[in-house]
Amino acid sequence: MRIESAWDPASITVRITDDGPGFAPELIARLGEPYLTSRPRDPSGSDAHQPGGLGLGIFIAKTLLERTGARLTFDNADGAQHARVSIRWQRQDLTDRSPS
Repeated sequence: MRIESAWDPASITVRITDDGPGFAPELIARLGEPYLTSRPRDPSGSDAHQPGGLGLGIFIAKTLLERTGARLTFDNADGAQHARVSIRWQRQDLTDRSPS
């Protein structure tokens, strides 16, 4: 996993790139929606031993970050080999939220 940060007078960006296989191309546009997952969920199915989930982790994280003014983008880095999430805040949005 690689975590990078950058800032300038206008914005702050955090980019997280994992070392896994990347996001499934058909899911990238829908990431952040609740109940979206590519993991098996049938506890009585043949893949019941595999980890499963409801896909709520990204939805919750995205919702909480957006409440701070962040904008998230999801893509695959390094020739679609690794999942990447970029989180960007406009500095003005952060200073407008600061208590006086």
